[in-house]
Formats: sequence, structure tokens, C-alpha cells
Amino acid sequence: MLILASACKKYEEGPLISLRSKEKRLCQTWELHEFTKDGEPGGVSHLKYKWQFHKDGVFILFRFNNDSGSWETEELSSKWKWDADKDKLEVEAINTPNFWTSYEIKKLKYKELVLERTDYEGKLLRYVFWPE
Repeated sequence: MLILASACKKYEEGPLISLRSKEKRLCQTWELHEFTKDGEPGGVSHLKYKWQFHKDGVFILFRFNNDSGSWETEELSSKWKWDADKDKLEVEAINTPNFWTSYEIKKLKYKELVLERTDYEGKLLRYVFWPE
């Protein structure tokens, strides 16, 4: 039975099973907890990000910048959608209509979201989110 259950696992890192639909697990506000580029820590200490997915396909990026010593918030809106197999998320680039970035879903739990994609240099980008 365990072999059968692991064969049904949709995402490489889990969950094995879930009582919540993929959309219910995804559609919430996610805070970027960890970002790596080819396994090395990435990001900038004065920037923080939150991603918000809505059931109607609206995607909102919150960027928090502390470059000046106080946190400033920028809210940018776009769209998201599933790919055909629902194993990837596609997010439309902000301010560039019809340009979509695809993220492979490695883990989609209610309490953790892990996405990966390869950048234009061929480097693996890994995003680990926790719910707000």
C-alpha cells in the first residue's frame, strides 16, 4: 500500500496526500523564507517578498525595501495560472503582458510552498515560502 501511495504523490517533496485541494493550499499569502541560487544563499538583506495567490487568477507581489532605514512597501499585481498538469505555476511578468515565468512545484503543503526554476544563465533558483 505504501508503494501505491508514493506512486500517487504529485510533487517531488510532498505532500503524500492532502485533504485540501491544490488551489486551497496555494491561494493564500506566502512569505519568502529562503531563496537559493544553485544551492547558495541568494537575495538581499534589505529586501523581503510576499506572494499572494487568489482563486480568480490574480497574483500580487509585495516587495518590502529597507534600503533607506525604514520599511517601504510596494504592491505589484499580475496573473497566475496552472500549467496543464498542475505540476507547474505560471506567473505573468509584472508590467510585461503575455510573458509568463514557469515555476516547478516541488512542494505544495498548506504550511509550505517550494518552487524551482532555471534562470537565463542556467542557474537553479529555489524559493521556499511559509504562510504569512
